[in-house]
Amino acid sequence: MLAILPMSGSLATTGANNQEALKAAIATVNAAGGVKGRMLTLDVQDDKGDGAQAATLLRAAVSSGKKPDILVDGGTTNESLAMAPVVQQEHIFTVASSSGILFTDANVSHNPTKFTTSPSLPALAGEMAKYLKSKSYNKIAMLSATDGYGSAWKTEYTQAIKAAGITIAASETFDTTALDMTSQMQTLQASHPDAIVVEAFGAPIGYILKDRDKLGMISTPMVGGNTFSTTDLTKLATAAQLQNLTFQASTISQYVDPSALTGARKTFYQALLANGGVNQAISSYGYSYDPIILAAAALNKSGTGDGLKAAQALEALGSVSDTVMQNKYFDKQNHVPLPNPSAYTFLTAGPLVNGMIKSSS
Repeated sequence: MLAILPMSGSLATTGANNQEALKAAIATVNAAGGVKGRMLTLDVQDDKGDGAQAATLLRAAVSSGKKPDILVDGGTTNESLAMAPVVQQEHIFTVASSSGILFTDANVSHNPTKFTTSPSLPALAGEMAKYLKSKSYNKIAMLSATDGYGSAWKTEYTQAIKAAGITIAASETFDTTALDMTSQMQTLQASHPDAIVVEAFGAPIGYILKDRDKLGMISTPMVGGNTFSTTDLTKLATAAQLQNLTFQASTISQYVDPSALTGARKTFYQALLANGGVNQAISSYGYSYDPIILAAAALNKSGTGDGLKAAQALEALGSVSDTVMQNKYFDKQNHVPLPNPSAYTFLTAGPLVNGMIKSSS
């Protein structure tokens, strides 16, 4: 198995987390007998977060006769996109958390051997719309980043929210390098929404929450997207600033005492502890752990390292009991995760404890 990841540079933490999850998954697969009796091995190569370097490394592996049975194509969409032409040309069996080309082109016929466990934006948007309706929020305001993910998020969530019959009274965006969101928050405040729906990742969440408090907007409910669940929000804002905030999260993000974990979740957690520990949100490991569990099951089913045959086996795999984010991911029409409402929930803020969100209420 070849993993081309950002092991150095500004994205080194992302690469390290991916590597830790991959090692945990490989340990789980090998403990169960490996793939057709062979133990999985991991070759990690550092692309420094650079897409061009990622593509160069993959081409070098293929040209040297080391085409991988399983490829993990980066820790970010940028890396994955750069490797897509080689994956398509060589029919390399690619299962990873990075969406890559599937983010813009989910047509299976165009990308027959590429799969991602990254959650589908349309599915997440649909669950958000249901949640807003359940809370009787009839008029909302939206705030999102101007980067690639934020723009796609805005498109999908706008469509789903409007389809649910909810009015969008105002919609603002922010640059991910911005340190102040006062202007955007004032515009949203002036629209008098029932709730504010937000997409943000990392430090900008803290700026948004602080400006919300400064403007006296705590009484207006805020609902964050799934990106809110990957950060310990208690380190970005005070308890007062976190009031009246809920956000989307994977079900495994919700705190459970580790001693009470069972089945696949217990195996997953123990494998992480044995391969570096749990230092980030547990869902960030899960998205990288499940691909290897799925890929190994597909290779065992197909009995061959042929990328197209392995992909067909993964499409027909159905439910798998050893994954942790959701049990059924793909079919012949979908190489992005199939909608699964039980895989996601809405939480209130709390500290990360053993990688899980221990909500205050």
